[in-house]
Amino acid sequence: MRKSIIVLGIVLLFVGVISLGISRTPVYSIPDFPIVAEVTAPNQTTYNLTLVGNLTRGDTFLIRFEPILPTSDQVSMDAGVEINLTDPEGRSVLYDIPLDFSSGQWFPTARLPEGVANITGAYKVKALGYMWVYLRSLTLKKAVEKPPQYPYDNLLPAGIAVVIGGTATSIFGAKSTKSRKNPKTRSSR
Repeated sequence: MRKSIIVLGIVLLFVGVISLGISRTPVYSIPDFPIVAEVTAPNQTTYNLTLVGNLTRGDTFLIRFEPILPTSDQVSMDAGVEINLTDPEGRSVLYDIPLDFSSGQWFPTARLPEGVANITGAYKVKALGYMWVYLRSLTLKKAVEKPPQYPYDNLLPAGIAVVIGGTATSIFGAKSTKSRKNPKTRSSR
């Protein structure tokens, strides 16, 4: 019976340590992508849009656009958008994003431009639609990391209580298992 008290204390101690570990486990959330710069077309007949947005070195950025394609038969299957990204030092990167038609909607078949800013300053983004692709909007976004959250933080006080209870139960079980000395019986002489 007393050995079972020790085992119970060890189990409680183990559960308490697990609870303490879980309570301090961070959960990282998906970063926010606030808009750095955005431009919208004044009408639906714009083939090209240009914007300038400031980025800091190390910022993760995304470039997004919204195409408008006529529903007539003149739309080619070679339709797409060409995006030219120029950094503050004048170096440029060209992205060619073909568009495909499926289920009544146009969608990009290549990965949309994204990357990490290598220099702090103003980045120029120019989008040019081809094969009857009009542009409604062009957006430059940057990632903003959220601080980690601790959703199981409420287990911390419970974990501390269980560890203390498990330790106390184990000590109580160990002290109560000491053998008691039997008084010697007197021998008759």
